[in-house]
Amino acid sequence: MVQLKNSPPPEFLNEEIRCGYKIPVEMKKAWSVQLDLAQELFRVCNKYNLKIVANFGTLLGAVRHKGFIPWDDDMDFTMLREDYEKLCSIAETEFKYPYFFQFDNSGKSFVNGHAKLRNSETTGIVSDELNRNLNYNQGIFIDIFPLDNVYDNKVARYFQMKTAWLFRNLMLAFAYFSTRYFESKGLVRIPKKVFHFVVNKPFGLLQVIAYKLMMKVSLTCRMKETKMVSGLSFSDALKTVCRDDLKNVELMNFEYIKIPGLLQYDNVLKVWFGDWKTPRKAAATHSGIIFDTEKNYIEYLKNESK
Repeated sequence: MVQLKNSPPPEFLNEEIRCGYKIPVEMKKAWSVQLDLAQELFRVCNKYNLKIVANFGTLLGAVRHKGFIPWDDDMDFTMLREDYEKLCSIAETEFKYPYFFQFDNSGKSFVNGHAKLRNSETTGIVSDELNRNLNYNQGIFIDIFPLDNVYDNKVARYFQMKTAWLFRNLMLAFAYFSTRYFESKGLVRIPKKVFHFVVNKPFGLLQVIAYKLMMKVSLTCRMKETKMVSGLSFSDALKTVCRDDLKNVELMNFEYIKIPGLLQYDNVLKVWFGDWKTPRKAAATHSGIIFDTEKNYIEYLKNESK
């Protein structure tokens, strides 16, 4: 396993059964890389007094399992847009190899609408991004999501959220045939390749335009402190949480570290999961990630192409 700045206790790497679900050693190793990334992220946020909290499955795991949900494969954190942008601005200075802070405000390459902190010496490839010839870092990662202000008026809020959602999906549709293109097998391979050759450049331009429009809509209310916030630039653009529920932060036990959680976690978790108290095995967040804690993603992809 790759050398970590914050190594796990040896016993953490043992195979384990949680909620009737077997967690293999390889997943434990991947989790330990993510926990190391989280500690590095907290170091930087604490240094600059930036507020960051666990959210989504990570918050649920902290509350219900005191660690990872047994079938989860990543860690999720959120920040209000102002602190998120400050983090992005100082990331290049603060995160040194093998840590890599990944974000893109241009919409040209990394079109996720949020940031990731990665370990460059590992492999963490989301299954639907395999074989797409992506030109960015694909080490094991944790996610950092920005939350944006949304209108207090419910009608205006609805249209703001729907419009951001529309532009995001248009951006991803254009990216499918430009920056996220991959060759199919069989009879569709040649016509798809020809289509990609024809639309690559114009679709790449439309991808950037859709991204910029998504961000323009997302930042419409940035100069006012609204009651509600939402992840307008990522897949949860149609859900909102109350700003007041994000104010009170407490440290929560999470495996062998502590992470910043929320005192009002019940309100927030109901937004994301509804009845969150009853464990229900679901598909992993990213529908599976290819993990390798022994080799970096460049070496892994090189071996896969042989």
